[in-house]
Amino acid sequence: ARRQRQMCIRDSVRPIRLTPTLLEKCGFEKEFSDCYQRFDYYIIPRVICLSPKKEGFCWQVEDEIDDCNVDVPIKYLHQLQNIYFTLTGTELNVEKIYDARM
Repeated sequence: ARRQRQMCIRDSVRPIRLTPTLLEKCGFEKEFSDCYQRFDYYIIPRVICLSPKKEGFCWQVEDEIDDCNVDVPIKYLHQLQNIYFTLTGTELNVEKIYDARM
């Protein structure tokens, strides 16, 4: 019975795909060339950018000294949350997303 319940829960969980609207609800702002940026200078003196790609987005970090371009696709919200936490040490606020979905 426990195995059936675990499979049922796992099968019903689906990742939340990143969209421009979702990025804006997470505090990112659309800039030039469809890049979405978030300025968190009170946390880190850097800009986190997400650029649209064929399959999702790719992330980049910019600061006053240099840029870090990483061509790793991000398709889902949980991936963005993980990267954001790694870069800032704080959780990405996603309350606006869940408020709108319920």
